[in-house]
Amino acid sequence: MNRWLKWMAVLLLFSAAYRNRYRVLNTVLGYGPARKLAVTAAMRIPGLRSRVMGQIFQ
Repeated sequence: MNRWLKWMAVLLLFSAAYRNRYRVLNTVLGYGPARKLAVTAAMRIPGLRSRVMGQIFQ
């Protein structure tokens, strides 16, 4: 029973996070260092970097 309750709690938590994913993302990225870390991590992905740079410098 205890194991079942833990799984239900985790499922409920993920469900709530998924439903509010954009609100959570805006809150996290509203913090400057977290935004800088996210952009730095995204720019390390070659395909994403080339696509973004191509759109910026058109």
